[in-house]
Amino acid sequence: MKRRRSLSTIKRDLQLLLRIKPIKADHPLWGYRRVWSYLKYRRGYSVGINRIHSDYERTQPVGDAPGPT
Repeated sequence: MKRRRSLSTIKRDLQLLLRIKPIKADHPLWGYRRVWSYLKYRRGYSVGINRIHSDYERTQPVGDAPGPT
């Protein structure tokens, strides 16, 4: 059984998603690592790469991931 996420975590993740979505709209081929480096080095937003990765996977629709054809 998974633990329920706290309200503060949900709010923090929502703020992060609001930062990720416009970047993904402008650069749809960027992966979570490039989005993380853009947020960290260009925008000065301090966030861990693992948080970006988990939120990034949550935003992508199934079947949207690039891969071999």
